[in-house]
Amino acid sequence: MEYWSTDRIGHEELPHQTLTGIRLDKTAPSGTIVINSGNAYTVSTSVTLSLTYADASSGVYQVRYSNDGVWDAENWEDPTPTRAWTITSGDGTRTVYYQIKDIAGLESTTYSDTVVLSVVIPEFSTMAITMLVFTILAIALVLMKIDRSK
Repeated sequence: MEYWSTDRIGHEELPHQTLTGIRLDKTAPSGTIVINSGNAYTVSTSVTLSLTYADASSGVYQVRYSNDGVWDAENWEDPTPTRAWTITSGDGTRTVYYQIKDIAGLESTTYSDTVVLSVVIPEFSTMAITMLVFTILAIALVLMKIDRSK
């Protein structure tokens, strides 16, 4: 880029000055997010996020995370390849959202990953418990019979 100054009566600064190495960053950063190494299920609200982030022009500046995908109060922070995170409690599918900002101020699209949270111990029916007890008793009787036959 070439620039110069001109005074009030039209005298132009010579020689003109030249700036080199100026780059215009028009490409948003990119990345990925994976919850708990890609496991589909978790029994804890504490998860580990595995993250990638890249920007070919100005470089990655900061990242932010969200449990609801609404970017209203989430703070930007320095990027790291992994991060401990707490997902919303309660059984069901949980999503973590992730954004990246480059040094030029461009923001990535929102990346996300999901995991199914299941913290409730399954209930056994009375019939299942009864069948389990009878199976255990049957095995015990067989073992006693084998022991007596020796």
